[in-house]
Amino acid sequence: AFTIPFFRLLGGCRTAAYVHYPTISTDMLSALHRTGPAFNNRQFIARSKVLTEGKALYYRLFARLYGWAGAYSQCTMVNSSWTHGHIMQLWDSEPWLVY
Repeated sequence: AFTIPFFRLLGGCRTAAYVHYPTISTDMLSALHRTGPAFNNRQFIARSKVLTEGKALYYRLFARLYGWAGAYSQCTMVNSSWTHGHIMQLWDSEPWLVY
C-alpha cells in the first residue's frame, strides 16, 4: 500500500489495489485498550505502561500512514466483508468486494 502514493503522485499513474488482508486492522487498534499478554503483546510490554503507550502510539501512527497511502488508490478491491469493513474505515474509501 505504501507505494501507491509514489506511483500516483510522482508517476502520474492510475492506481488500483487488491487487499486480501490489511496490514493493520481496526481490531488491532481496539485491542490496544486491553492489557495483559496476548499473541501480539509480549508479557514484558504488557507489564510496562511506557512500552504499552509507545506501542499504542506506533499502531495509531502506522494506521494513519496506511490510511493515507491507501486513500491514493483509485480502485480498491477486497476479498471479504471483513476486509471491506476495515479498509472502509482505514482508507476512507468504498472498496469493491470481489470473490
